[in-house]
This record gives sequence, C-alpha cells and structure tokens, in this order.
Amino acid sequence: MDLQNYLKLKKALIQELREVSSSKEAARRCIDEMGIRDILVPINSSAKKKSKNIAHKDDTK
Repeated sequence: MDLQNYLKLKKALIQELREVSSSKEAARRCIDEMGIRDILVPINSSAKKKSKNIAHKDDTK
C-alpha cells in the first residue's frame, strides 16, 4: 500500500468512527477494540515510539 492510499484509508476509518461515536475518546476505544491502532499511528510518531518503549520495558521485567 502506498502512502497516499494509506492516508486515505486512515482518514476514512477515523471519520467513520467519529461519526459512529460522539467523541474522540469513543473513537479511540473503537480503534483499540478493532486492533488497528498500529496501522493508524504514523511510523515515526512519538506515540509509536512511546508505545515501543513501554513494551520494551515490560519485556525486561
């Protein structure tokens, strides 16, 4: 999937979830329930890096 199609898919999914739910928080919960957060978070974002750091810390315990 190229970047342009990825961005279109991301925008469409987020828009659909926001229409279904009345708030961004509810949309985030739906995204998490669907298990698609990893494909919606940009690869180089700080949120992605933060989640990797948290996962790595859990592995070292």
